[in-house]
Amino acid sequence: GSFEPGSGCYSGNYCAAVISTSPTQSLAVVVYEYGSGGAAPSTYNAFSGRSNIGYAPLVKKNWGDSQNTGVTVMNTSDSQGTTVSVTFYGDDDTSQGSYQGTETYWLPPRAVHSFWTPSLSGLPSPFLGSARVTTDSAVTGVVLVGEQGAGVYKATNGFLDGAGAAYISELFNYANYPKSGITVQNQEGSQTARVWVDYYNLDGSFRQSIGPKDISPREERTIHSWNNGLPTEFHGSGKVRSEGGQRLGVLVNEARAPSGVGYDGQASFNGSQP
Repeated sequence: GSFEPGSGCYSGNYCAAVISTSPTQSLAVVVYEYGSGGAAPSTYNAFSGRSNIGYAPLVKKNWGDSQNTGVTVMNTSDSQGTTVSVTFYGDDDTSQGSYQGTETYWLPPRAVHSFWTPSLSGLPSPFLGSARVTTDSAVTGVVLVGEQGAGVYKATNGFLDGAGAAYISELFNYANYPKSGITVQNQEGSQTARVWVDYYNLDGSFRQSIGPKDISPREERTIHSWNNGLPTEFHGSGKVRSEGGQRLGVLVNEARAPSGVGYDGQASFNGSQP
């Protein structure tokens, strides 16, 4: 079945929702969000787990085609409030440096808040990097990452925890688009992650590996297949792995035909982790 926003979330409001069953049953929930101003709709999964630490692999402020990110955090506790802190880190392929500052916000039980990058004065502009979300207690939460820019709205789930490998079910490197970019966030606080991407053809046969790419602690870098020797007209899958088992968050962006800088607006999704 499907549910439209009801009387608990009036027009113009920004809300969170908890979906439950009685008696308890297993659910698979997808959120479908209509775009404004003619923008394409966005979809993302509801969370089935929660954690007091979360990660956003790709965060932008006035980047490319005026792309901006909202890191949205919900306090899932029924009774306890918490201070949420979002710490921003740079991109390993730019000269912005690693640590870019921390923003905080008090969240009552079941409350939600979006850290919208254009409103964060402490974050440089333009900015390309990643973020880490923490709470000041054992209160747990969930993280959603949304992006707006160039008439496109995208949303992905933030990572509650990463793993040393991630699998990508579909990748492209077509000459006339789409093309896939893989953003990899190193979630470790002190270890550099040496990362490889293994590419496979549609029949499962191995195509080639790209790497190694060193990623500093808490930072991210994007591996653009078309700049790293992958043949054109490639359509297949991939595996992202760290040599030392460092925890990674992996996000895939599919680029449409470019109209300017920063055109990764076709689609976005998380890499699947074991």
